[in-house]
Amino acid sequence: MINSTKPISLSITNGEIKVLEPTNIQTIIPIKYIITYIDRKIEFNEYPNTEIKDNNFYNLNTNKSFNESELIKNLNTTTCKF
Repeated sequence: MINSTKPISLSITNGEIKVLEPTNIQTIIPIKYIITYIDRKIEFNEYPNTEIKDNNFYNLNTNKSFNESELIKNLNTTTCKF
């Protein structure tokens, strides 16, 4: 989906879920995407569907969450500058 918006570069950092066994406390480190276009740079995080229902994407530029079906719309309408 992201490639259809024709970015100049795309950087993806893997996430993970860490569990502290004795207490069963989880730490969620999201997948981080940094997408660079000619006129803007968009950063967003993706959280696992199993842990966060519905809006599992979070746009760091606009501080708004969205779901997978809104991904392309969000990439096209974010107007952050460098």
